[in-house]
Amino acid sequence: GAYAQVYQDTTPHNSTDIARAVSALVLGPTGNVQGSYKFYNLDTGHQIVSNQFTVLPMPWEVIHYVHSVADAQRMPANI
Repeated sequence: GAYAQVYQDTTPHNSTDIARAVSALVLGPTGNVQGSYKFYNLDTGHQIVSNQFTVLPMPWEVIHYVHSVADAQRMPANI
């Protein structure tokens, strides 16, 4: 999947120390009318859903992270 910054609603809205965007991998559309997509949150490892995101070039750090997860799960190298 592609790399994206996913914007999430935070409460309270005036707090500057709460992250409003998370790094995630795009998993695919949910199929709802809002145009939401499913994402793999790179910080938590959980799936999240949002319709507010920006697709960006994939950083090398993310590529290395994905490879380390694949190695830990003993995934074949040719997948």
